[in-house]
Amino acid sequence: YELTQNLNNYNNLHVHTVKTSDKYETTEIDRYWKDSEYKEKTSNSSENDCVYINSHEKVYIAISEEDKIVYINENDEENISTVTDKSNRFTGIFCVDIDNMNQDYKYCGIENINNKECYKIFVSNKFQVDKATLWIEKETGFVLKLESFFDQELITYENTYEVGTVTDDDVKKPDAQAYKDSGEYEVTHVGK
Repeated sequence: YELTQNLNNYNNLHVHTVKTSDKYETTEIDRYWKDSEYKEKTSNSSENDCVYINSHEKVYIAISEEDKIVYINENDEENISTVTDKSNRFTGIFCVDIDNMNQDYKYCGIENINNKECYKIFVSNKFQVDKATLWIEKETGFVLKLESFFDQELITYENTYEVGTVTDDDVKKPDAQAYKDSGEYEVTHVGK
């Protein structure tokens, strides 16, 4: 748990995730962090579809061009932690909650993932059939791979990390006003 918290030390981080499932198509997700800004894009969505969060401005914007929906929350406290607590973005969805007494953790040894030594950890829940296996890089604390069995589906996440490569363009704030002005989108505006 402490090792995965190292992710929070990086103010310029790009994580590319390949998500495979035994039920659905493969999806690639790019997450970009730069200072107080975060942007997420999914490979099989429209080019402008994204989630944008700015922790300094406390703004959250989600755009789906396919569904013609724009969601804006200008006083968003809930999603701000995505920028400041990067490790939760990965370990949070992986059922890792060190204080949760309903979860069991089992150290399974060391394995190599992409030529990097990783701790292999098995996580299960005492009251559910959900379980996960994580491979956490020993040197950095990056979660390089996760296999999650949830709702009778096996989902695999493989992550690659780049430090110091994110530019201002990668985390550029979407022009929500242009979507509003177009009249073609359902715009939900919360906050202010």
